[in-house]
Amino acid sequence: MTTLALPHPDKLLFPAVGVTRRQLAEYYAAVAPCLLRAAKDRDLTVIRWPDGIEGVRFYQKHAADGGSIRLMGEDDLMRWTGWGAIEWHAPLGPRETPGVHDTAVMDLDPGPGLGWPAVTEAAGAVAALLDLLKVPFLLKTSGRRGIHFYIHVLPTPCQLVTALMARLAQVLADSLPDQLTVARYKRDRGHRIYLDYLQNTAGRTMAMAYSVRAVPSALVSAPIRRTEIGIAPSRWTMAAVLARLQREGNLFDWQHDPVPLRERLTAKGLGV
Repeated sequence: MTTLALPHPDKLLFPAVGVTRRQLAEYYAAVAPCLLRAAKDRDLTVIRWPDGIEGVRFYQKHAADGGSIRLMGEDDLMRWTGWGAIEWHAPLGPRETPGVHDTAVMDLDPGPGLGWPAVTEAAGAVAALLDLLKVPFLLKTSGRRGIHFYIHVLPTPCQLVTALMARLAQVLADSLPDQLTVARYKRDRGHRIYLDYLQNTAGRTMAMAYSVRAVPSALVSAPIRRTEIGIAPSRWTMAAVLARLQREGNLFDWQHDPVPLRERLTAKGLGV
């Protein structure tokens, strides 16, 4: 772990579970190789709670010098942790060409009153469609109530990525109209899972895999296997994520070439 001094290391950040700044820093030091690899060509967004999650929060896209936020090493990660950063968010395109994405996402956001079984069923439907299209994917929990599908795509203008993911979302919503929706406004969603394809639009960011989320139980946006979709997100604490990382390595790492997403959809009659 870095030798940088951590200000106020005993500051309680998550009162409900007793997690201090020192414990958060120890967690981030342990997952640093995973975060740094994912962040190496991205301009990042941090969300800071200097006084803990019950205090004031700050969204920050720029460093003190006005430049973008970049993670060049563990020292950077520790500095930001010392400044109150809890959540790390990344765009879907690299800093050199931010409007050209190399990642597509589908964010499953459950409506009020829906439990994890509903999310599990919706995720199974998304996975089945991607299998049909021969599109491999990675999975992670949102760290809150949802699941994120990630697809490694050939560099594609974000407008086209958004249109392609909208097509997939609409096909799914049409197939399961009582369970899934693409309605943008919450009042129109009812008790359904919202398929948020708009996360692919320009300038959006997603919580990074291994980022802690500012929820009372200090849950993590945790990489999961497909067979683990049914496990409720409350399982993925910092301790649980670290134990599996040490045991099994990084599960959120592309093991395949980027996908020509438009071609795959067109081949099944779903082109845009």
